[in-house]
Amino acid sequence: MARRLAFFIYALFFLICYTEAQEIKIRVIDDSDGQPVPFCHICCENKETGRQKYHVGDINGEATVALAENVILSVSAMGYENYLESTPGAEELLEIRLKPSYFGLDEVVVTGQYKAVSVDKSIYNIKYIGKPRIENQAANTMAELLSKELTFRINHDPSTGASLDLQGISGENVKILVDGVPVIGRLDGNIDLSQINLDNVDHIEIVEGPMSVIYGSNALAGVVNIITRENKYSQFKTGIHSYYESVGVYNLNGSLDTRFGNYGLSFVGGRNFFGGHSLADTSRSQEWKPKEQYNGGASYSFRKERTSLRYKIDFFRENLLDRSDLFPPYYEKGTDTWFTTT
Repeated sequence: MARRLAFFIYALFFLICYTEAQEIKIRVIDDSDGQPVPFCHICCENKETGRQKYHVGDINGEATVALAENVILSVSAMGYENYLESTPGAEELLEIRLKPSYFGLDEVVVTGQYKAVSVDKSIYNIKYIGKPRIENQAANTMAELLSKELTFRINHDPSTGASLDLQGISGENVKILVDGVPVIGRLDGNIDLSQINLDNVDHIEIVEGPMSVIYGSNALAGVVNIITRENKYSQFKTGIHSYYESVGVYNLNGSLDTRFGNYGLSFVGGRNFFGGHSLADTSRSQEWKPKEQYNGGASYSFRKERTSLRYKIDFFRENLLDRSDLFPPYYEKGTDTWFTTT
């Protein structure tokens, strides 16, 4: 009888210990791209005793911890919002997604400077538009993004695209740069802003006012410097972005970034399609012409201590279709004219 009682007490004690602390595997990943969050901090706090146990995730964001029913689990990592859950479910694998935390560091600008400086230390009044603002606005092109800025006026043309005025001065006096390199291909002195895709853009720097001393005579109204994205940390990262509008807009863009040691490779590409639009429903001629754009790019970078090298190549092709009305008297024939921009 004593042996049975001892065995029963031992089994009950083992069952209680197993219930109170069951080892499970925790995997912590980034909520935005699914990448692991390395070396995250995991805290398990007992509700009754207040005792805390700390763990640190490995390079893959994984850790094995002992969880019970009366435990508060918290996970934190630099650059992410804290995760807090009371009595998480007892699973063999618990996947936790941390949301990136955006906070106001001093934005660094390069426009009009001989080196990168913070916005408040620049001698020019530089307007900074970051990636979160671009994503929240759901802007696909420069024309869509700048249309919300107070000092910009975007002029849309059904055939030639979108041009801009800055502080009442026409676009031929606005210098547009990509990573500090002037954009060519002006038509009547204007750059078609609908041809500049924002999928690979990190941020945009705008200087309003005369900048002719630094950038030449066609920077009388100001400068718009588009800074593209560069992979500095992720070993492997991919992304696909799609966009649809009921007026006939279908956009699809993708990216691939990889990094090995001090070297990095990035590839981007996409297709933007607009089926055309006209207030009067016609079978051929349309006021807003159908347009198809293909864009792509590749970059190679090298970083070591104070040395930074980057090589880029970009591709762009746009096909615009202009259909004429049917010719009288039989209205059986018409002409299709293609305009190609590369």
